[in-house]
Amino acid sequence: MTPKYCANCQGRLRKMSLAGHVRFGCPQCGLVAYGMVRLGVAALLCTRSGDIVLVKRALQPGFGHWTMPGGYIEEDETPRQAVRREIHEELGIAAPQELSLTGVYREASPGAVTIVYQGVITDERPHVLVESLNVRPFAISQIPWSELYFLSTRDALHDWICRHASY
Repeated sequence: MTPKYCANCQGRLRKMSLAGHVRFGCPQCGLVAYGMVRLGVAALLCTRSGDIVLVKRALQPGFGHWTMPGGYIEEDETPRQAVRREIHEELGIAAPQELSLTGVYREASPGAVTIVYQGVITDERPHVLVESLNVRPFAISQIPWSELYFLSTRDALHDWICRHASY
């Protein structure tokens, strides 16, 4: 969502051309108002046997569809803190000690970007909490591709599988 007024001088923003792009800017002070990006995080979690843990969403968007546990980054969090919080909130377990970056993915929703981390669940068993209808591990061959919701879930799983495929 683009603001209506300049953050610098409170002048009314107008459409203007900048480097070949139409942007909103302030004709009074020249400030360009770039669109806001919403940053989310998600966790691509594997079991020791190599299965992928997915959650069936109990909330919109994507009610009833499978996705990786995740959500938006709070203002006072780093991405790594946010993904650890989301793992605990959605799976009821502590995040793995080692979480590595899988990738950064654009979502279908304008301005939404998801940072995906991967890790291995060792001892604890994830369970259903308020935000999910079901939580379960899937063998790679049984991932419900047609029931996945977010683009980041599909794309991160695809990238992870390609990186870990046996040749």
